[in-house]
Amino acid sequence: MLRRILRRAVRYGRRLGFTQPFLAELVDTLVESFGQVFPELSARASTVKEVLNREEASFNETLDRGLELFDAETASAGKVSGEFAFKLYDTYGFPIDLTALLAEERGLDIDMERFNRLMEEQRERARAARKSEVVRALDLKTDAVTEFTGYDVDECAATVLEVSRQGDSLFIITDKTPFYAEMGGQVSDAGLIEIGGESYHVMAVQQIGNARAHVVEAREGLDVKPGDRVHLSIDAERRRRIEAHHTATHLLHCALHQVVSPDAAQQGSFVSEDRLRFDFNSAAVAPDQLRLIEEKVNGWIEAALPVHCTERAYADVKGNSAIAQFFGDKYGDVVRVVQVGGCRNELDGVSMEFCGGTHIANTKDIGLFKIKSEGAIASGVRRIEAMTGDAALEMIRQHVVARSLEIAKAVEKIKEVNYELADMGLEQVPVPTIEDKPGLSALGASDIRTVNDSLARFDASVEHFKQTALEAEKKLRKARAGQSAARADALLNEWLSDDPASLIQVAEGAGELLQELLNGLKKRQYAGAAFLLCVDSSSLLLGAYCGKDAIADGLSAGDMIREVSALAGGKGGGRPDQARGSAPQDADPQALAAVARNIING
Repeated sequence: MLRRILRRAVRYGRRLGFTQPFLAELVDTLVESFGQVFPELSARASTVKEVLNREEASFNETLDRGLELFDAETASAGKVSGEFAFKLYDTYGFPIDLTALLAEERGLDIDMERFNRLMEEQRERARAARKSEVVRALDLKTDAVTEFTGYDVDECAATVLEVSRQGDSLFIITDKTPFYAEMGGQVSDAGLIEIGGESYHVMAVQQIGNARAHVVEAREGLDVKPGDRVHLSIDAERRRRIEAHHTATHLLHCALHQVVSPDAAQQGSFVSEDRLRFDFNSAAVAPDQLRLIEEKVNGWIEAALPVHCTERAYADVKGNSAIAQFFGDKYGDVVRVVQVGGCRNELDGVSMEFCGGTHIANTKDIGLFKIKSEGAIASGVRRIEAMTGDAALEMIRQHVVARSLEIAKAVEKIKEVNYELADMGLEQVPVPTIEDKPGLSALGASDIRTVNDSLARFDASVEHFKQTALEAEKKLRKARAGQSAARADALLNEWLSDDPASLIQVAEGAGELLQELLNGLKKRQYAGAAFLLCVDSSSLLLGAYCGKDAIADGLSAGDMIREVSALAGGKGGGRPDQARGSAPQDADPQALAAVARNIING
């Protein structure tokens, strides 16, 4: 809603003649008038200005494009179609309320009924795309209560309270469980449920009210009913990896506040066994800031800080600004505080948040923390994806392998060039070397600075190899052009020695030779018509040239190429004075030359 208000203000500002961002200039006046009543305005004035400037600059681009499209569409129409309004919104991000405002200003009707229908169709497509094969407990209700024991243990015995069947799956609700259900951005646990001496894989865990259902495949012979005793055990190794990523997410949030801005508020998160994702409101994070964030998080990991999870009365901690709390979230009378570092009951950790998820006991168990990517997912919202432990090491390994393949391709290209340069009797291009194998150093490093320094040097080496390959190709093209120019000059001297009125010739050579022949005819101001064919091991290239006399006779190089290449199943075209084309390799050059001769001779 705030964004819509801001955009409407920008639109009215445009009508008043403002073409550059102007809303941020009003902030100082706002602070002067209301700063005493709302002190947070004074404290966050610079942030407000930054957000306003960013939003306004972004929307100005959308507005310019939208106005251009709107004016073009409505220049001859008496109304705005629902299809066009939807296209503006869906393709160009132009808000429908501004489309309606523009229509009102110009006295045009807008087909909102059709627009709304198209919007609903889009929502239906989105809903269909989100459908999953995973069984969901959407239709189940229960008054049962499940005690979660997973903060303390990885397995426990339990009593079955309810069993429901949906399709090929059974939903088994127990009185207690160590299984975490997906919530708060953390994925659910995996593991086994032992029923009657047989173990069954738990495919998913669903929270249904205050109960927790374990989703199991309804296999033949599986007999379970309320009152049965079962044994539940999670995949402990997977849980530890999830916990490492979850605690690392808290540390990332803390580092963002210290490095980027205290106003970098969380907008969403996802934590699994092999990665974490953190969304936050901010401008783009600079590379040096990302590096500093990595160093801070890894510094806290190396410090082996204890992780304390305590329950506290919400009334006692709700005013504590050091504890991350999320605007709009509803908290009960008792909240769980996850604190990294500090003393257990002192609320003095480096990171403190309200959180119901599971966490490791000490940061040393996280392992290496490495950011994979940072980018925008919406206006003013950024996303960081990162990995920890073995997943981070695997990401680094994959990066080194992928970039090593780029080096191998560059080396192969340089060698190919050097073979040809040697055949020409020219100096070859030295193949670069890597002095201290930074890729291997990155793979073997345990601290983030060494990892990043090694990767930076390795990436620089890769770019050097690739640039050398490009320079080698340029050198080869230049050498080929030089040789082709000399050969073309010799051929033209031979072909034009008796000043023919037209020229039709076949030569062995590639595209460089053909182009130099055409350039030579132009340079010599040849007045007649010429049709040239160059044959090499992989192609048959066609070239046509028409001097002033040939053009005066009504001939066109472009027309000649199109006609001859079409007969051979090829393609081509160009200007009246010069054109190029190609034909299949198996085409008969002499037959094509005969066709060209007939065209030239009329």
